[in-house]
Amino acid sequence: MSKRYLHGMPRKIPAGHVVMHNPVRPRTPDQKLGVRGFRAWRDLRSNVVGKIPECACGWAPHLGVHYSHLSNWWPANRAKPEQCALDHEDES
Repeated sequence: MSKRYLHGMPRKIPAGHVVMHNPVRPRTPDQKLGVRGFRAWRDLRSNVVGKIPECACGWAPHLGVHYSHLSNWWPANRAKPEQCALDHEDES
């Protein structure tokens, strides 16, 4: 299994892996996992790079480039994740 959910903020990522997070937009660079449904995981670089866009949300800058499912993969008949994140920004 290549996808492994994170249970805390990692200090570094093993070689050959990258970090991804779900469509919930983090509010701060050190957003804790689980807050407002924010989840992150690591996956093999070969499964992600070139297939999922890099994320520029500012979360976990010490990890360098990370990726998010805030992309065009979302089905056309559903609200896009970035819209969902914007709709729920004021919720805690």
